[in-house]
Amino acid sequence: MAGQADLPAHWVTDANEPVQFTVDFIVGEAEVEDELGRYMVAHKLAKRTKLLLPST
Repeated sequence: MAGQADLPAHWVTDANEPVQFTVDFIVGEAEVEDELGRYMVAHKLAKRTKLLLPST
């Protein structure tokens, strides 16, 4: 699991606790903000698809 230093500042509360997200996967897919999608792929929580998360 990533340390809090790896998290964007707006994903951490004033008490330095990580914010919790709920992501609903339906038939193996979920719609999330790009930043969260990149984080999830980088930390192997999800797989990249060209349709939902194109390379930049």
